[in-house]
Amino acid sequence: MSNEFIGLTHGDALGRGGERLGAESQNLLAQAQNLRADMEGAGNAIQGAGLNSLNGALRVLMEHAENLIRWCNENGIKLGDAQTAVGHTVERTVDDFDVAQAGLNAIPRQITI
Repeated sequence: MSNEFIGLTHGDALGRGGERLGAESQNLLAQAQNLRADMEGAGNAIQGAGLNSLNGALRVLMEHAENLIRWCNENGIKLGDAQTAVGHTVERTVDDFDVAQAGLNAIPRQITI
């Protein structure tokens, strides 16, 4: 049971994690684009087969970077969806509790201990 429990104090953790993942993926993409620009600049100084190898490596690097960013964005969205589901569950639980509480009658006589 403890593995399935999400306390209210940590109820927004999924959403915050998704937001951070999105921000980090954008930062990573910017760094990859800067690296690409640097590598293209270095390519101006290289001639022949070395230039072809550099361009090929650059294409592979950017392809993998874009795949990584896509994965981060997709999983960030999933974390946001999970946060929304947790929020709806909390709302339903509170509503169910209110209905149950309204159906309870007070104890008709005093209890002596």
